[in-house]
Amino acid sequence: MDLKSSNMKRLIPSPATIMILLFLPILCIVSKKRRKAGIIYFMTMIILSLGCFTNFYHSNSKKTVSDSTLLSLQAEHKIIIVSLKNGNYELRNIKIDDKIIEAEVDPVTIDDDRSKYLFPHNSSTQYKHKYKDIVLKTVQIYALSDSLKDSTHLSLPMSSISRVDIFSKDKGRTTANHVLSAIGVVAITAAIVIVIAAATSTPSTPSSSTNQNCGCPHVYVYQHNNFQFKNGLFSGAIYSSLEKTDYLPLDSLVNVNGRYKFRIVNSEQEEQKINQVALMKITHDAHTNVLLDRNGHAHTFDQAMPPLSTSLTTKDAAVTLKNKDGKSYWFNEKHDSNSAFGSVILTFEKPVDARLAKLIVHAKNSSWAAFIFDDFSSLFGEKFQQYQLKQDKADKDKLDRWQKDQALSLMVYVETDKGWQFVDYFPIIGSMGGRDMIMPVSIPPSKQNKVRIKLESAFMFWELNYAGIDYSVDKEVKPEIVPASYAIKSSDSSDQISDLANVDSHYSKLLQNEFISIEFDEHESNQTESYFLVSTGYYHSLKQYVGKPDIGMLKQFKKRGFFSEYSEKKFDEAQQLLAKGIDLKTWIEGK
Repeated sequence: MDLKSSNMKRLIPSPATIMILLFLPILCIVSKKRRKAGIIYFMTMIILSLGCFTNFYHSNSKKTVSDSTLLSLQAEHKIIIVSLKNGNYELRNIKIDDKIIEAEVDPVTIDDDRSKYLFPHNSSTQYKHKYKDIVLKTVQIYALSDSLKDSTHLSLPMSSISRVDIFSKDKGRTTANHVLSAIGVVAITAAIVIVIAAATSTPSTPSSSTNQNCGCPHVYVYQHNNFQFKNGLFSGAIYSSLEKTDYLPLDSLVNVNGRYKFRIVNSEQEEQKINQVALMKITHDAHTNVLLDRNGHAHTFDQAMPPLSTSLTTKDAAVTLKNKDGKSYWFNEKHDSNSAFGSVILTFEKPVDARLAKLIVHAKNSSWAAFIFDDFSSLFGEKFQQYQLKQDKADKDKLDRWQKDQALSLMVYVETDKGWQFVDYFPIIGSMGGRDMIMPVSIPPSKQNKVRIKLESAFMFWELNYAGIDYSVDKEVKPEIVPASYAIKSSDSSDQISDLANVDSHYSKLLQNEFISIEFDEHESNQTESYFLVSTGYYHSLKQYVGKPDIGMLKQFKKRGFFSEYSEKKFDEAQQLLAKGIDLKTWIEGK
């Protein structure tokens, strides 16, 4: 048998291919007038689709297999392959007598491309759609201490088997990925069409290939001869009562003739009020890392330690959180079955006498969170704008408590001998890009050499890419504020420096497609420096919804954890539609 080839079958396009074809008419319309922009769009869609609609399988690895199971697998017409010392063989006409497997055999050739599916290292692994028949119909038996003595017949004691992989589709993980991919592609497509129009009609307007489906001002940094998207500012400050200060870490800044150049862009259907923008510079040792916590306090760390283990069900989860590799945990598992929230428990090594640590994460809000919040907003119907104005006057402490009760921020707890103790939270940062964040954690007295930390969020509202802990003492650093030397608004060329200088009652206002070009004088230095963009403000959605408010449903959101319950219910609904083959695009756009 040759696993390099298979029988000719009817070609079934993958979901990624379908999504490209669905949006091909847009390409045709755009490219007739804007050839270059059309090519950019098409290439971006291909790249995005290649990363979406991923399939996963379980290896279901066991150390042995029973007689009945093996014969049952043969009856299901599975491809049963045994790996021996001298090669790989497909088994046919299997019979088992006195714990001896008797079977006819055919040599199997496994190419490099398929070998990764047949010899997996993890319990849940990706596979390409075109290889599904090879992957999902295969049973892999390992008996590497034995050799085939007869070229056509195998006689193998079952005691020689060291491992058996019975492959099956990881339906939960695959469906979750496909739901998120469908939502992401629709949102990204809308963003790219806007970007193409801006890029081809107004050359001075910066463009982005990021997923801009979550509101807030967008920051672009000048480097490599153009403005490149960096991240969002004060995400989640959707009312004036929630105005907040954001501390965005910056790296790889390019000094242009003694200046750092930025653009703050309103790419959304929003009115954005920016109170202050400044550059913070921190000079430190070359081997020291610096981050600011949510209150703007500087913390240093050397080499953060990854978790020893996690509470997640996938065996490779701890490895995933050790690196900023784009593989994230979506907070779709619950440590406590009675809780409404998704969570993960991280176990870290700890010096016995440690009393203070610093938790470092790389994370972002999910595209699913942006979708669910928009769905929540639509429940207000035609009264949504009135609701926003009312919330502007709401009590800030009351709003903060409600957000905590819904776990919209990333909540952090440390385990004590009396249970879980709340530490603090990582604030909402939006879904446009991940960032490094730090939090000081008081460690309860203990003689143990481990500490457990729990992260908790509304269902699928966050993507956690990395987590680490550091026990070093903070080094003394002196932050220095660098004020803007140039700030011009795009629409009328007005000077915005005075409006952006301090946190006060003066704001710079941006409407959709407006931006501020802002520069900071700063000469290059031989010292090691870390920079942060400090910004304060809030924003309002200008989106109009239709229909009467759903008062009954809105009252449910007063209950603690209901946002998470609502999110999980909506996700289950999307999964069911996907399982039935119903187009999610219609479902998404109908929300």
